Amino acid sequence: MEMIRIAEVREMKDDVARMYLGGMSTTDVARAINAWPKIVHTVLKENNVKTRSQSEAGRLIFVKGDSAGRYRRIAWEMKPRVCENCGSTDNLCVHHKDRDRANNTAENLQILCKPCHTTLHYDLGHLGLPPRGKTVTPEHKMEYMKKWRSEHKAEISEYNRAYGKMRREKKRYNALTGEVVK
Repeated sequence: MEMIRIAEVREMKDDVARMYLGGMSTTDVARAINAWPKIVHTVLKENNVKTRSQSEAGRLIFVKGDSAGRYRRIAWEMKPRVCENCGSTDNLCVHHKDRDRANNTAENLQILCKPCHTTLHYDLGHLGLPPRGKTVTPEHKMEYMKKWRSEHKAEISEYNRAYGKMRREKKRYNALTGEVVK
């Protein structure tokens, strides 16, 4: 089936606006009418419909989605309300181990405090992730780090040389001038 063109979407602007203002995302509206999301967004803008920012859209999905809160209820009922990482009882949230928000089995849910959850996602974002549906293990992290270091050996050594040279120059400058440059 072929995607509809912008002229056709403009003809159904009232329906598009009603769907969007009813809580659907531009992508969901586009799927419903078989158009590209960018075209839906353009038509909404042309008709002075205030579009949501990505963070607003994310909050809306989180509140209005089918399983919003359901996985939390499962976790709260099946597990103690304690961070599984550090033992804290403050600011708890629920994490999907395999990153699949549709997989709400108790084994896939992990209760974490916000700092541990943020740290986990920060680490995963910088260390690389396995394909969706796979649990991230410490072994995977170590394997990834070894692979990354071997692939970037030249850049790492160049950075270390440049950083060491900069530190030595700062020391010399401080010794010559008596100033302290950090």
